[in-house]
This record gives sequence, structure tokens and C-alpha cells, in this order.
Amino acid sequence: MDYIINHFDFFVDLIDFQITSNCVDFSLFKTICGLIVSLDQIKIPENIVNVEATHDKQQYSEIFLFTISTCMWCKKAKRWLNRQGFQYSYLDIDLIPVEDKNKLKAEIQEVFGVKPRFPFLVVNKIQWDSGYNPDIWEEMIN
Repeated sequence: MDYIINHFDFFVDLIDFQITSNCVDFSLFKTICGLIVSLDQIKIPENIVNVEATHDKQQYSEIFLFTISTCMWCKKAKRWLNRQGFQYSYLDIDLIPVEDKNKLKAEIQEVFGVKPRFPFLVVNKIQWDSGYNPDIWEEMIN
């Protein structure tokens, strides 16, 4: 019960964000039902690249991006995050062994309830967006 009370404001903010941005997704319903959807539920290989922030302002969001190294939209996503000056981490899934890649894609689908398109952005381990959508990303991150 303490868990629910302590996280009530978080759930209200999550629901408000997803309704006002027309971004209601399967993870929202899992969250409401008490099944917390989180990036922590996915076993991510060690090939993560960390990109440092290029600005001095405080960043409150943790950003993780699943990408494909040769994907035009993934490259645009990285450039957009860099131009915004955000600190983030990413994983080019095509550069990991095929077995691991297939398992990772299946875990993303299982945890977030959607077949991932790339780039696949995860903010604060629970909010996500599939595909390159900088307008939605800006709302999610800020």
C-alpha cells in the first residue's frame, strides 16, 4: 500500500502526459494494473554507448535509445539528441550477435507491448516511443 501512495503522483503525471500527447500505449495499462513496465526488465548487452551532455543545464530524464547503425532515422535521432545537448545511452542492435538481437527485440515487445520500430526511445525506463518523433520526444524528455 505504501508503494501505491508514494507513486500516486507519478502515475497521475504519466496518465496526464499520455492522454494530452495522444500517446496512450500498452505500457500505461500495464502500469495502471500494477504491473510496472520498465527498461530494467530487459537484459541489455554490454555494447552500450554513453553520450555525455553538451550543455550545463540540469537534465532530469534518463534517456536510452535502441538503434540500428545503418538506419537513416536512427542517425537523425542521435543527431537530434546531440543538438539538444542531452546525455543519453544507446545500443546499435545490429552490431550484437543475431541470437542476442532477436532475444532483445522479443524482450522489448514483451515488456512494452509493441513490436519495436527503430529508433526506439525509452525515457526514465518506462516511457517509450517507437520511431523517430522529435516532437513527442521533446515532451517526454522535458
